[in-house]
Amino acid sequence: MPLKFPLEAWLLFRRKGPDITDGASDGERPLFVGMSKAGRLTGQELSDKAVWRLVTRASCC
Repeated sequence: MPLKFPLEAWLLFRRKGPDITDGASDGERPLFVGMSKAGRLTGQELSDKAVWRLVTRASCC
């Protein structure tokens, strides 16, 4: 059954992903985190400006 909204898909993916925040609950985990040049998640929350840039770039292509 396909998900209706991309946010639902992202939240489902995030819930199943590895915990990089030392056992924090879903409400405490950031929605978007940074990634190193090696492709590893940093666990550091992205700023609202960084998320805005990513969403803007993804929506225009």
